[in-house]
Amino acid sequence: MRPKHRWWALLTLGIGACMSVPTARVAKAVHGRNVGPYAEHQECMRLEAGDRLDYRFVSTEPVRFAIQYRGGGAVLEPIVREAAIEDAAIYPVSEAQVYCLVWEAGSAGARLDYRFVAH
Repeated sequence: MRPKHRWWALLTLGIGACMSVPTARVAKAVHGRNVGPYAEHQECMRLEAGDRLDYRFVSTEPVRFAIQYRGGGAVLEPIVREAAIEDAAIYPVSEAQVYCLVWEAGSAGARLDYRFVAH
């Protein structure tokens, strides 16, 4: 490698090493979580303004899914899916709160596979 090319390669590596890669603050994956008939399952975490909550789930039976948080004495649900068997999205967090992913099963119950990453 000629000296001029070696300098360019080192500069490129140095810049790449300085670039920040988003790291997960919260991450979890669950396979085969049973939710009984008319039961609820929650996963809660503290998120900060500017975070992004990336989630995905699949259910064996239709469930009601929501992202919930408390604000002004009320439970707010910015995302709600009725009778869902799967969903995936990225939710941009606008204010620091404890957020919960909530699944509510119907009469048949459900078996969930899900994962989420907050960064």
